[in-house]
Amino acid sequence: MAGAAVSSNVATTVAVKVFSPIVRVSLTEPEHFPHIPRTRPRDALRMLKHTIAVCLTAAGLVALAPAASAQTAPITLSPEESQQLCAEWLPKLTERTTKLTDRINGGPEVRGSVANLKARAEDQRKKNHNDTADRLQKRANKRSGRLPELAAAKQKLDAFAGAHCKAGK
Repeated sequence: MAGAAVSSNVATTVAVKVFSPIVRVSLTEPEHFPHIPRTRPRDALRMLKHTIAVCLTAAGLVALAPAASAQTAPITLSPEESQQLCAEWLPKLTERTTKLTDRINGGPEVRGSVANLKARAEDQRKKNHNDTADRLQKRANKRSGRLPELAAAKQKLDAFAGAHCKAGK
């Protein structure tokens, strides 16, 4: 009996020694906790270095973008291309800027005009729909701010027509 007791104690001791490290190791392995990243100090330092490098690269690209766009080369057109621009595109673009200017400057009955948007905003305020009224008012302000841009575009189109279209005829 003593031999049997000793053998069971030996088996128990061996089982504890064998399974105890496996349990400890298996609970600390990253495959059991994939949602917890395993980082070491050198990994954290490496990630910090990479993050800084990416940020500096992005800042450099943003800083160089305006300088690259400021350097524009003149566009050279053949006489045929110039005549096509004068005959087809220039009248369409001029008509479009004129229509947009007329629409923005239209009265309250013209859909999309500044006056129409302001009248709709006032109507919404009377109904206590202040958020919609504010949105319409912002649209009216933004739309009236487009008038100088349209005037500048019209001026550029007229300058192009005066310089290139009359000379070819």
